[in-house]
Amino acid sequence: MADTAEQLMRSRYSAFAKGEVDYLIKTHLDRENSPARQRRDLRAHCRQTRWLELRIQAVEGGGSGDLTGCVRFEADFKESGQHRILKEASLFKRCADRIEGNWLYLRPLSLELVHA
Repeated sequence: MADTAEQLMRSRYSAFAKGEVDYLIKTHLDRENSPARQRRDLRAHCRQTRWLELRIQAVEGGGSGDLTGCVRFEADFKESGQHRILKEASLFKRCADRIEGNWLYLRPLSLELVHA
């Protein structure tokens, strides 16, 4: 597993690009949706989206000794034949709020979709 929030961000990006739905579910703390719904939605998303490039813009916290962290990034993708850019600040936390816990993606703190 990832040692830092940034490493988890990068591995999740790769998982989106490769359609690794189980990994995406395992690394996302989603209390609102059932795993079956998450799996269905993620599979549909992965089929429709082609990820092109990830650029990390900034990292706050999220180190090996932190419990939380924020990663700001831009990710280029194509969907329905259109080139877009996702700009997001993502919140990450350690499982069970313990330094030994694995990093999990919580939610976007900000999110913007831009047509490229």
